[in-house]
Amino acid sequence: MERFPFLFRGQQLALNNARLFLKLKSGFVYDDGAKLSLTLNQIPIDLLEQGSSAGDIPSGTRTLNGEAVPFSFDIQVAGNNLPSETPTDASWWEVVQIDNQPRLRLKHQAIEDIWLLCDYSVS
Repeated sequence: MERFPFLFRGQQLALNNARLFLKLKSGFVYDDGAKLSLTLNQIPIDLLEQGSSAGDIPSGTRTLNGEAVPFSFDIQVAGNNLPSETPTDASWWEVVQIDNQPRLRLKHQAIEDIWLLCDYSVS
């Protein structure tokens, strides 16, 4: 099976942890008091700046307990998991009208990137 990293071709890879990072574009502000809560394969994860291994880039970790590779990831953000505070121009979420009802959504203009990094072991 062809896979990265090629150095371990023919060996078994197991995923130990998945770390998610949210990189905002310049001019947008993240505050742990108004955190992003999402699910990774139906397990809740809160992305926080405090304790992040990437400085001020919010992150969260999920333990994978040696899941075999290949492994599918499903990342979901539900509107009811977004901050309830009224967003500002610098917020990473927004209120949109759907069927004349206000709905919370991620502000796509605010998000530069979402990173998913996995810790793995080889056997």
